[in-house]
This record gives sequence, C-alpha cells and structure tokens, in this order.
Amino acid sequence: MLPSELARACAMFFSANKKQGRRSDLFKQLENKEDETSHQVEEKFDTRKFVGSEFGISPSTLDRNLRLSKLCDEFLDALDTGYISNAAGIHLSFLSLNEQNILLNWIEHNRKDCKSWVSMNEAEEIKQLSQNKNINEETLFKMFNININLLIKVNNYLTVIYLDY
Repeated sequence: MLPSELARACAMFFSANKKQGRRSDLFKQLENKEDETSHQVEEKFDTRKFVGSEFGISPSTLDRNLRLSKLCDEFLDALDTGYISNAAGIHLSFLSLNEQNILLNWIEHNRKDCKSWVSMNEAEEIKQLSQNKNINEETLFKMFNININLLIKVNNYLTVIYLDY
C-alpha cells in the first residue's frame, strides 16, 4: 500500500470510529443506582489503539499517518514517488493548504527536476517559517540558499537568472 493510501485510509477509518457525544453506559448505571456514586464500568474506548490494531500499526505510527493525510494531493503523490520522505511530509503537513500551494509553485519553478524536492531539515525550516507566518517566494529562496545573481519576476513567479561574467 502506498504511503498516501495508508494515510487516507487511516484518516477515514479513524474519523468513522472516533467516539463523540455522551457515554450511554454511565446513564444506564445512574438509572440503576441513583443513590450511589457512579464508577467506570468498562475501560474507555481508545480510538487510536483500535484503529492502529486494525491496520497493524502502533498508535504513534497512526498519528504520523493522520498528519500525512493533511497534505495536499500533490505532496501525497510526491510522498508516493519518493520526492519527499515521510519525515519531511509530516513537517509539511503543518502548513496550511495555501502555504503548501506557495511551496508547490516554488518547487515547480525551481526544483521540479531534483531527485528530492524538500529534505527533512528543509521541511523543518519551512514549518518554522509557517509558524512565523513568513512563507513566500523570497523567504524560500533565502532558505534554500540559492546563489542568486539576479532575481526577476516572470509571469508572477520569481525566477533566478544566473549570470556568467
């Protein structure tokens, strides 16, 4: 199963099995014993453990897959094809969809031919930029340490021009 398929399946199954609302077992218990203090009859349902066991993964691996399900489709495809690692994908999943699109546009115009679009360390830095509300093309160029001789805007995208003297 591809990483994106596992992430989506975990997210859907988790969502469907998440217990919400009030506990009916306590209300039944109160009806039977009005004068006594109620106590928990059965162990609380742990959705993470249940869903993890259904997929044969630990709760922490489930958490990582739930994070990955927050990636846009293009990054999930990049995860499947190896252009980004799971660890980088987890960091990128903290970006809003708008920020993910800014990064995708930047990658498309500046890194599409690379074997790796974003490393784990770069993804961590991008996550920091997001937390500081500072993701834009200029900060991405600075962060990726591109040797810029001339930076121009072409068709609303920043483009690097390397000049040989």
